[in-house]
Amino acid sequence: MSENNFIPTQQELDENLKYEIDMLKNTCCAWTNKKNNLNQFGINCLVESLALHARVLIFFFYGNKKKYPDDIIAQDFLSENIKWAEIRPEMSDFLKEVKFKADKQLAHLCLGRIQLSREDRHGWNFQKVYQELNEIIELFYRTLEESKK
Repeated sequence: MSENNFIPTQQELDENLKYEIDMLKNTCCAWTNKKNNLNQFGINCLVESLALHARVLIFFFYGNKKKYPDDIIAQDFLSENIKWAEIRPEMSDFLKEVKFKADKQLAHLCLGRIQLSREDRHGWNFQKVYQELNEIIELFYRTLEESKK
């Protein structure tokens, strides 16, 4: 648990965001390149990695309020006069479903997990997750660069 007076450096913030983005990208690459050579455990590890890092990035880019005081959201990287919530696109229905599925299948042991499986909604489209999140990642970095001018 962090203390209220802890202040990270910009480098630390940048490194943690880069880690999440790299893990999403590398997980999707691993899925594309290795999924046919993996046993069920390896497949599950990649699915869980995708769900985890997608969930973290969705909250980072679409979180308007911090659930906890030490949460980091995109607005934290930008000056107060730049309103990320006004720049970013609305969350797509697809990303809403990704977040919902990650919440139910990864973050909580709940009936929703069973319902997703029963409704055959438990699968993951790695390419589409990466494509949609990469679009907002690129927009965020363009906005960040423009804010430094």
